[in-house]
Amino acid sequence: ENGISNWKKLEYLKLENTEMSSGSRWSFPDDFGGLSDMKYITLVRTGVSEIPSSICQLRELQILDVEFELRIESVPHCISQLTKLKALFLDGCLLLMDVPLSIFRLPNLDALSLFHG
Repeated sequence: ENGISNWKKLEYLKLENTEMSSGSRWSFPDDFGGLSDMKYITLVRTGVSEIPSSICQLRELQILDVEFELRIESVPHCISQLTKLKALFLDGCLLLMDVPLSIFRLPNLDALSLFHG
């Protein structure tokens, strides 16, 4: 199988403006298990439709930056398991309605932004 899950040492992923005019778009992999070193994810206007619960497999994740993803409606409740998460940015996600309160118990979370503008 080809795909991002094969890049075992990947630490930083940034995708921006990747939504194609044909309507095809990038999506999170179903299984993050092989990406145990991932520390930073930035997605800006990719057209992604959800943040899957499989993201909670990324135990080393420190920054999750998801901006202007207009289809995302919720953050998985398991995000409270990402104890190394330092920053969570969910700016411009206009349909976002479900953000678990457990994010306020993340021991290392220093920055949180839920700007709708």
